[in-house]
Amino acid sequence: MYGFASYLSERLGNEPWENLVTSKIFDRLGMTSSTFITTLADLSGAAQGYDKGPKSKPKAVVPVPLELSKKWGIWAGSGAIMSNAVDMVKYMNFHLSNTDKNGNEFMTLANFNALHQQHRKLSSTTVNTHFGNEEVPTTENGYGLGWKRGLYRNNEILLHSGSTYGYRSFITLFPSQNIGVFTSMNGEDDDYILRVLLHNFLSDVALGVTPWLDAPSICDRLTAPKYTGYSNTNNPQRPIIEYIGLYVNPIYGNLNVEFDPNNEHLVLRYGVATWDFWTKSGKDQFKAEGTGMIKYLKNMYRFTFLTNENDGIVSVRVDSFCSTCGNDPPIFHKVV
Repeated sequence: MYGFASYLSERLGNEPWENLVTSKIFDRLGMTSSTFITTLADLSGAAQGYDKGPKSKPKAVVPVPLELSKKWGIWAGSGAIMSNAVDMVKYMNFHLSNTDKNGNEFMTLANFNALHQQHRKLSSTTVNTHFGNEEVPTTENGYGLGWKRGLYRNNEILLHSGSTYGYRSFITLFPSQNIGVFTSMNGEDDDYILRVLLHNFLSDVALGVTPWLDAPSICDRLTAPKYTGYSNTNNPQRPIIEYIGLYVNPIYGNLNVEFDPNNEHLVLRYGVATWDFWTKSGKDQFKAEGTGMIKYLKNMYRFTFLTNENDGIVSVRVDSFCSTCGNDPPIFHKVV
């Protein structure tokens, strides 16, 4: 969604997305320390990101290569911005006051209200599942333009999260109280558990109420990092050459299935990442385990090759590619 929005902004603005964000947002808000991983040549000052380690070391973490972060930044609006706490305060102030660095109105009131007003109702969300029935609940009930609307201690709040390999961020805004909380971390945080708990504590401090959480109670609610590896079963039920080829989807792009002669098994290449392909018990079913810069970060459990009436492979269905696709996962059609 954010990648598509970035593409549309370039088409409408006739400039690269990075230029538009700089001139339309960064410059007007005085966010002088914010930049883009896609354009920054020297990443030596960037915080190292970490993600879950192997199952054999459940408390271990692994560094995420900055090379992966730079390539992942091609999605622009979903993972390319690099900033700090000082600049994020300026960004939160804009969402609380609709003013620029000089105190002037940033946009029309109608457009500003459209950012935060509910455009879609929410009921079942990750935050509602984990925090809707807590001692002091945090709930989400609607979705604006990138902002979730909800309640905390009966106060209306706006929430926005950011997650990419090795990095997690979170913003909580209390518009009526003119309060904003921003945190960012260079580690994993499944289901926003740590971020919401931490923001509950910090929000209570900012609201001037006794926090219902402390360090021990926060730690008690956290789950240990985990990584589930795959058994490297390599027993395809047809000649390997029949799987090899280029598979294309008009939305998701190209997917290559190749043979690794050094390790004598199939590999999957998609975008900048590579996975080892291991067979499952079902015919023409595989699972993919990340290698190289994607190792430990992204595994996919089910790929199913589809055949024609002559039992020839014509496409591959990626059942675990899209978590929100339900019964309609993407299918890549074989062209070579």
